[in-house]
Amino acid sequence: MKEDLYSIMQKILQQSKWAAKRLLFIVFYLLMLLSGGIIMFVFAPLTTYLFFSDLRFWKYTRYFFRGMMTFYRQLALIITNKRYRAMFSIPLIAPPMKQPDKVMIELAATWDSEDDECRGCSLCCLKMECALFDQKSGICMGYDSFYWRYFNCGRYPATQNQIDYYECPKWIIKPVEDREPGVATFYR
Repeated sequence: MKEDLYSIMQKILQQSKWAAKRLLFIVFYLLMLLSGGIIMFVFAPLTTYLFFSDLRFWKYTRYFFRGMMTFYRQLALIITNKRYRAMFSIPLIAPPMKQPDKVMIELAATWDSEDDECRGCSLCCLKMECALFDQKSGICMGYDSFYWRYFNCGRYPATQNQIDYYECPKWIIKPVEDREPGVATFYR
């Protein structure tokens, strides 16, 4: 009985940490938007740590203006596009993720590469005109950063709506009957 209570308390504490981190990020994000990006420069090491996993801000300040444009575009979509807003709703207590939930998704039959590469597709990044995506190299500059893990990039795709919105050729949502039993996910 004590172990059950202990494990429940640990789970609640862990979920509280995830929620607190997300809420602090959201406050910082809103301050960036409201200040017109000035906060990004005032707290440059924090900004680059959150988006690039690197405190050496001088390497990334050239991305700040493009980043603000991405943030404003994303905020406009969240406010004006109900479909967009609904598909990117992440519970505050959801665990950070580096990859999509393989219980929920599988590779499309037409995808002929490994599941850990996008083979230069990057439609999700290109459609958002994401400032973190380097089109020359075809890689995400923010890969595995706090933003990547705690928000949408690391868990993409989580729903069929996301796959449809970004016209992703790689993933499909598994039918419910094909999912592994007993594995919890936040997107059922």
